[in-house]
Amino acid sequence: MSQEYNTKLQTATREKLRRFNSLRDRELQPAEFWDVVAVTAVDESQREAYELQIREKVDRKELPLGIHYKVFSDPPGSKIGNGGSTLYALQQLDDIYGKALGSLRVILIHAGGFSQRLPNASALGKIFTAMPLGDPLYQMLELKLAMYVDFPLQMKPGVLVTCADDIELYSIAEDESIRFDKPGFTALAHPSTLSIGTTHGVFVLDSSEKSTYSEMENISCLRFLHKPSIDKMRDSGAVCKRQSGCFSLTDAEFVYTDSTYYVDFDTAKSLLNLLKELGPLDCEIDAYGDFLQALGPRATIDYTSNTANVTKEESSLVGIRQKIFHLLKGTPLNVILLNNSKFYHIGTTSEYLFHLTEDVALRGELGLLSSAFSVHMNENSSGCCIMYSVLDPICSVGAGSVVEYSRLGAGVCIDEWKKKVGESYSVIIEKLEDDLQLKDSELADLKLAFSSDEAFQKVNVSYRTEKGLSLLHLCCVCGGNKAHIRALMLKGLRPSRLSRNGFTALHLAAYKDNAEHLTALLHGGSDVQQVGYGALTALHIATLAGHHEAADILLQHGAYVNIQDAVFFTPLHIASYNGNEQVAKLLLKFGADVNASGEVGDRPLHLAAAKGLLGIVKLLMGEGSKANVNAQDNEDHVPLHFCARFGHHEIVRFLLQGNFELQPHSVNIYGDTPLHLACYNGKFEAGKEIIQLSGTESLSKENIFSETALHSACTYGKDLEMVKFLLSQNAMNINHQGRDGHTALHSACFHGHIRLVQFLLDSGADMNLVACDPSRSSGEKDEQTCLMWAYEKGHDAIVTLLKHYKRPDESPCNEYSQPGGDGSYVSVPSPLGKIKSMTKEKAEVLLLRASLPSHFHLQLSELEFNEIIGSGNRASFGRVYKGKCRNRIVAIKRYRANTYCSKSDVDMFCREVSILCRLNHPCIIQFVGACLNDPSQFAIVTQYISGGSLFSLLHEQKRLIDLQSKLIIAIDVAKGMEYLHNLTQPIIHRDLNSHNILLYEDGHAVVADFGESRFLQSVDEDNMTKQPGVSAISSF
Repeated sequence: MSQEYNTKLQTATREKLRRFNSLRDRELQPAEFWDVVAVTAVDESQREAYELQIREKVDRKELPLGIHYKVFSDPPGSKIGNGGSTLYALQQLDDIYGKALGSLRVILIHAGGFSQRLPNASALGKIFTAMPLGDPLYQMLELKLAMYVDFPLQMKPGVLVTCADDIELYSIAEDESIRFDKPGFTALAHPSTLSIGTTHGVFVLDSSEKSTYSEMENISCLRFLHKPSIDKMRDSGAVCKRQSGCFSLTDAEFVYTDSTYYVDFDTAKSLLNLLKELGPLDCEIDAYGDFLQALGPRATIDYTSNTANVTKEESSLVGIRQKIFHLLKGTPLNVILLNNSKFYHIGTTSEYLFHLTEDVALRGELGLLSSAFSVHMNENSSGCCIMYSVLDPICSVGAGSVVEYSRLGAGVCIDEWKKKVGESYSVIIEKLEDDLQLKDSELADLKLAFSSDEAFQKVNVSYRTEKGLSLLHLCCVCGGNKAHIRALMLKGLRPSRLSRNGFTALHLAAYKDNAEHLTALLHGGSDVQQVGYGALTALHIATLAGHHEAADILLQHGAYVNIQDAVFFTPLHIASYNGNEQVAKLLLKFGADVNASGEVGDRPLHLAAAKGLLGIVKLLMGEGSKANVNAQDNEDHVPLHFCARFGHHEIVRFLLQGNFELQPHSVNIYGDTPLHLACYNGKFEAGKEIIQLSGTESLSKENIFSETALHSACTYGKDLEMVKFLLSQNAMNINHQGRDGHTALHSACFHGHIRLVQFLLDSGADMNLVACDPSRSSGEKDEQTCLMWAYEKGHDAIVTLLKHYKRPDESPCNEYSQPGGDGSYVSVPSPLGKIKSMTKEKAEVLLLRASLPSHFHLQLSELEFNEIIGSGNRASFGRVYKGKCRNRIVAIKRYRANTYCSKSDVDMFCREVSILCRLNHPCIIQFVGACLNDPSQFAIVTQYISGGSLFSLLHEQKRLIDLQSKLIIAIDVAKGMEYLHNLTQPIIHRDLNSHNILLYEDGHAVVADFGESRFLQSVDEDNMTKQPGVSAISSF
C-alpha cells in the first residue's frame, strides 16, 4: 500500500472513532444510528452475561443511548453455526417488533460460543474482548459500532450481518458513500492474497462491468466460492490483476474476499420462512458459505453435496443446503469493493498476541496503546500490551505478551520462554483431554460395541466422531482391547489417522499409559515416530504425562530418544521441565542428549535450574551424563542465571560447590551476571550464596545499562537486607557511579522506592551526584541528580523527601536552596505524578466494579436524600445524609470529587468499599451498597444508626455515661476489633476514635468508617507503622 493510501486509511479510521465517541452517552434520534444492535449468544447463561455487561455499559454511558440493545441465544441442543444463529435471531426480532421490523436498521453481530482458539475471549465473550484504545473505554463491541458508524445513514431498512472477532478498516473518497439500498444481499469485499482466499469466501465478479479502480466500486457478483483452492479461483475467474496503486496490497494477483453483508427485509422474510419449514436445526449452518454460495447467476447446486468434514450427526446439512439454494436462487448478490481496506481477524491466540503487540500496521491505524486503564510503571517492558491490570513495578512483561484483567505482584515474569513452555504444553494436555471426552450417547454405543465379539462385528469400520476419532482411537479411549485393535487394523483401518486435535491412536494410548494398547498398535504397524499436533511423537506425550512404562515400551520399539517437537524440545527437555525424574533416568539410559538445544538455545539443565528441580539438576550433572554447566542459550544465559533469577539457592549452592568448572561471573547479552539477576528479582539468598561461594568479582561488573549488582538491588528496591548485605562487602561503594554517572540512589529514586531512598540517604548516599548520557559531547550532556529522576517519573513523595532531607550536621533546606544545585527546584505534584494518580484511580475503580458483588451495586437514582446528619471525617466526603434506599432507612456518605491531592481520595473510597463489602458482624456497621458509576456520583450506603456517634454523646450533648454503659460500649468495640483482626485476611482499622463509634438507642455500639483501614499483608509494611487517625483509641 502506498503511503498516500496508508495515510487515508488511518485518517478515515480515526475519524470514525471520533464520530462514534461523539455519539456516546447521547440520547439519539431515529436515523442517527442503528435502531437495533443485536448480539448472538450460544446459550441462556451467555445471553444473561452479555445482557448484564451491555446494561452496565449503557448505565456507564459508554454506548449511544436510546438504541435497542438485544441479545439472542441459540436454542438448546446441537450447535447450529452462525447461519442458524442468523435465522433464530431474525425469528426473535420478528417476534419482538412484528411489522415494525420492516422499518428498522439492524446490525447483527455474531458473538456466540466459547472460543477454543482464543480461550481468554471466553471469560467475558468475544464481543467484549478488550481493545487498548484508551479513554474512552473500547471493547470489540464499541470498535465494531465505530467502524460501521456511517452505515445506518446510507442504509435502507434491513440487517447487516457481521462477526465479533474481526476488524474492518477502509477509506473512501469524500464524494463517495457506502450505500445499502439494493434488494437481495449486498456484501463488502476486500482485496486479499490468493493464500488468504483459500480460508475465506471469494467473489467471482462480473468482468464485463468496467472497473474505475477507485477506493470504492459497486459491482455485480456472478458466483461466491467458499474456501476454494487456488486452482478453483483461477478456473472460476476470481483472480484479478493489480492495476492501480490504490489497492491495499502489492501482489500482482489477488482476489476479493468476504467480511460483512447486508440483507433487505424482503429477503430476510424468505429466510424466516425457511426456518419455519426446517423446524428445529440439528446441524451447523454457515452464514457465509451456505447462504452466499446460493447467490449469483452462475451459482450451482453442486456445493450442497460437498460432505467433507460433515459428520454422521450433521448428515441433514446436505438437505438444508439444497433448500437454501432453491429458496435463494436468483436473489441478487451485489458487491461493494473496498480497494483501500484492511481486514484483521482476531480469532486465535496467535492473532490476538500479534495484532495487539507486534502488528505495526494495525497499531498505527487504530492508535492502539501499550497500556490502557492499567497501573504499570516498568517502561522497560516494550512490545507488549497491558489492559485493565495492576502490575507491580518489578513485574516483567516480555515482548509479544498481552496482560488483561490481572493483578500481578513483584517477581512475576511473563516472557517468551515461560509462554512457550507454560502455554504450549498446557494446550496440548487440553487437546488430549478433549479427545478423551465423548458424548454420553457415543460412549454408551461404543461400550456396547466393545462388550462382545458379536456386537463388534457389526461396527462400521469407517465410523468417525465429530472430533475425528476413528475406531482405533476409540479403542484406546473407552474399553477396547488388543484383539479389537488387531481386527480393525486387519480390516484396513490406518493407525496414522489424526483426530481433529491432531493425535493418532498411539498418542492417546501413550497419554493413557495403556501398555496393552501401545503394544498392540506397535505390533500392528503403527509408526512410533509419527508426529501429531505440535510435531509431538507418542514419546513426547508419554514423557509429558510422566508415564514411565509407556515411555519404556516406545523406546523398546525404536522411538527416537532425541526427536524434537515444534519448539525443538526433546523428551528430555519435557521431563526436565516437569520434574519427571524416573522418565528422565530412562531417557538418559537410552542415550538422550543431555546438551540438546531447544528453540531459543535452552538445554534441559536451563529448564531444571529455572524450575528449581534439584533432583533433575543432579541427574543431569551426574557421572555419565554430565551436562555442560556453562552452556549458553540464545541470550547467553547459563543455567546459573536462571536459578539465580528465580531464587533457587539450593541449586545455586550445588552448582557452585560442585567440581563442575562453573564460570559464576559470566554475563548474558545484556551484561548481567547471575548476581545481577538475583538482585533485580529480589532473590537475597541466591545472591548471598553467589557472593559467599564465588567471591566478589561480580559486584564490580556493570551491565549495558551501567548498573552493578547494587544498582540492580535498588531497582528492585523491596529488600533492604539485600542492599545492606551488598554494602557490607569491601568491594562495594554506596556512591559508585556507573558509566552514565547514575548511582544506586538514582535507581531507587527512579523506581519509586521511598523506604530504600531514606535508608541510602541515612547510610551516606550523595544526592548531589549527577548522571548523564556518556554518548553526548561534554557541551551537550544533560546532567541530572536523583531528585530530577524521581521528579520525571512522578514519584512526588521522594521528591519531597529529597528536597527537605538533611543530615544531623547540615542545616535544613528550604524551598529555594535545594540539594543538587540551581536546577533542582521543582514543584509537586509533577506532571507524571498527576497522570499516575489519575491512571491508578481509574484502574482501581474498574477493578472494584468487576469484583463487587452485583447486589451491592447502586444507582444514584435509587437513593433518597433527607436531612444532613454529619460530614465525613475526610475532605473528600462532603456530607453524610439520612435517607432511603430500596425502602430502607440508611446513612449515605456522599463523595465530593476534588482536585488532585497527594493522598488519593479515590483510593480511600475504593478501599473502604472493598473492605465494607466483606464484613458481617453485629458490632461492625452493615454495608448496603455503593454508587460506582462516576466519581461525581460516588457514595457509600450503610445502615442508619439512630443514636449518633460516641463523640456527639460526650462532647456535643455533654452526657454523663454510667459504668454499665461504658462497659457495653467497650465490649462491643472490642468484639468488633477482634472480628476484624481475626479474619482470614485481617483488617487494621487505623482510625478508631469516638467519631467512628456509633451507638444504637439501647446503648450498644458498632465500629464505622473504614476509609483509613488496610488489609494486613505483613506486619513490616510501611502503612502499618504509621498512625493516620486521631491518637485516641487505636488498633495499633
